[in-house]
Amino acid sequence: MTTYFTADQHFFHKNIIRYCDRPYANEKQMRTDIITRHNQVVRPDDEVIHVGDFAMVGTSQWEKVGAVLKHLNGTHHLVIGNHDDCKWDKYIACGFSSVHSALWFKEDGICCVHDPSNWAVVQHNFDIMVCGHIHGLFDVIRESETKKVVNVGVDVRDFKPISMNQVKEL
Repeated sequence: MTTYFTADQHFFHKNIIRYCDRPYANEKQMRTDIITRHNQVVRPDDEVIHVGDFAMVGTSQWEKVGAVLKHLNGTHHLVIGNHDDCKWDKYIACGFSSVHSALWFKEDGICCVHDPSNWAVVQHNFDIMVCGHIHGLFDVIRESETKKVVNVGVDVRDFKPISMNQVKEL
């Protein structure tokens, strides 16, 4: 089993294509391609940490989240992002195994939060912050020889997840 990280898929968010200059003609094409790329990397027995902004759906359309999840390989965990508007129990009902405001991998020195501005809060305990939120703003920021912020958003990761080992190598 491998642990993967990804963020900012923004499923069902048609305007994200224009906002982030994504190479898609429409939201359906984007969704289909991101699902395909995900499944090229992730096996059914792998774990995937979605570090926020999984889907842009209103609270009345939360079941769309489950419709996408059932096509994605892996066991899925969600770190809530600013566009993840459903209640946590709805995400569990859709198929996420767990939902978090932040997620720590203490043995690996990794903390996952959607917005990297939270780095100041957790940097004393962790070497690597895994984040999303900033789309193409940066790939990796090295604050020191050991302190790093790694953006796992699809906009800088060829629209697919990256493994924990890849995060550590960055």
